[in-house]
Amino acid sequence: MKITVRDIPEEGLEISEAFDPRGMELELRDRVTYQSPLAVKGAATRMDTKVHVWGEARAEVRWWCSRCLEEFNRPFRQKFDLYYFEQSLDSVIDTAASIREEVLLAYPMQSFCRDDCKGLCPRCGLNRNRGKCRCMDTRQNPFGKLKDLL
Repeated sequence: MKITVRDIPEEGLEISEAFDPRGMELELRDRVTYQSPLAVKGAATRMDTKVHVWGEARAEVRWWCSRCLEEFNRPFRQKFDLYYFEQSLDSVIDTAASIREEVLLAYPMQSFCRDDCKGLCPRCGLNRNRGKCRCMDTRQNPFGKLKDLL
């Protein structure tokens, strides 16, 4: 989104644009894929050559659960608050890189399909959200298999 400093009226300027997440390199392989464009809405104000741009970026995103490795869709929303100090009124501000940075920094370190996700069994790899595995019995009694051999 490009904004010419001179074009920002005294009362401010409303901004709205849809970005292609792939073009902005927002998708992370095997972790985050976008199901919709990144919709950005906000406003810009200026005082001389100082510009304040704020708003919110929204999209529908497909995540990978960090516990069970299943895919799930969840809306993504990130507010941004940016300041630019330009040299002249003829300067053009390209906010795309700053918005991209705000979005990437907002990604969670771990994403979960639900708060009570049970994850995968560390022994057999079964998704515990779908059912119980036979490993549960031996995990409660670690000597269960050894006892059977004696």
